[in-house]
Amino acid sequence: MRNRYNKIWRLEDGNGGWCNTSGSIGLKAQEYFQELLQTSTSIDPSGHFDSLRSKISNTMNRRLTQLVLEREIKFVVPHVGVQDKYVGLLFVVGRSKRTAYDFIKEKVTKKLHHWKRSLLSIGGKEVLIKELGTTIHLYSLGCLKLLNTLLEEIQKAMVFFWWGQRGNERKMHWIDWNVLCKVKSEGGLGFKNLKAFNLAMLGKQAWRILTREHSLVHKVFKNKYFCTVSFVEASVGANSSWAWWGLLEGRKVIDKGLR
Repeated sequence: MRNRYNKIWRLEDGNGGWCNTSGSIGLKAQEYFQELLQTSTSIDPSGHFDSLRSKISNTMNRRLTQLVLEREIKFVVPHVGVQDKYVGLLFVVGRSKRTAYDFIKEKVTKKLHHWKRSLLSIGGKEVLIKELGTTIHLYSLGCLKLLNTLLEEIQKAMVFFWWGQRGNERKMHWIDWNVLCKVKSEGGLGFKNLKAFNLAMLGKQAWRILTREHSLVHKVFKNKYFCTVSFVEASVGANSSWAWWGLLEGRKVIDKGLR
């Protein structure tokens, strides 16, 4: 089978003759486009720009460049609500960390209650619980040490869903959940232990800070929390952020692995 391509066999020049070779055809085409794209007259565009009407006035420019006043900051900060999030992380966390991240539990339970109405097989329940265990706000689990009570209630909802418990009814839990969280080769089903998963994600972030000293996150935390010591020797300190406290919890996981 022969492939056919579009090809110019000959091209007329400006003198009435013909260019028959590929070299002369290419040279003629190059000359044509060079003449087409370049101009012989110099045009000053400043006059055209001056005639355009400006949409940004000098007053608007002064407002953009002026300093932000203290009263303006005090007015804006209280209006930053707890629902303002980025990739699942709240911009502002109040004193009650449980209340701030209770929406994760509500989201999981809502999804489980939705599927309780359907007649799922054992395999379908297994896939759904594993999907929830791996996608449940990975940014939150990888950046913050969530409260144990919150993780326990989320795991409790998964347990009830697995054994088919609805509402206040009680069902027999034939196997301990910690056994089901083991890998299948050890007799489990490979479900996620949310507490261990949270610590593993934090340990991953702590390892990145420990090994990538030129990264932006390492520089920010070093200037804030461990200016004179290394990350291994850093302590919690006073008024530490929730993220820093979570990273130190992840560092404990690394310490256990290094021993």
